[in-house]
Amino acid sequence: MQATAMIAIEHHEPNIGTLGVIQQASAEVSRLLARAIHCVDQDEAIAIDLVKRASMLLKPSPAVSANAVPRERAASDGLAPWQVARVKRYVEDNMSRTVAIDELAELARLSTSYFSAAFKTSFSLSPHSYVIAQRVERAKQLMLSTDAPLC
Repeated sequence: MQATAMIAIEHHEPNIGTLGVIQQASAEVSRLLARAIHCVDQDEAIAIDLVKRASMLLKPSPAVSANAVPRERAASDGLAPWQVARVKRYVEDNMSRTVAIDELAELARLSTSYFSAAFKTSFSLSPHSYVIAQRVERAKQLMLSTDAPLC
């Protein structure tokens, strides 16, 4: 009976190896988040990357997540829906003038480099190609719906 009690205790208590791994992961998450907080003002893209790396360490193991109810995930690395809507509206309202990628990145509250990559993921086009495509669509609409000369 004493042996059975010891097995039950061993089964429910985490072993020292598991505790050490948890402590190391916790320390690494803390370190990554501290670095992200420190560099968010200098380079938002690096800060976001650090937070993503920290969140990867916090993901549950496959055994734990196998029993979880699956949820739909947003496309990773793309723009959020509010960012997509804001950029589309801005391009539509300003297509008669030069639209700089810096302006679009500022609207989305992202660094220019991160915005460019996220935009390409969301739209399957570069920001410049998207603006050109929108201008061509507008020209087609105007040719069909007005009597204005092409010149």
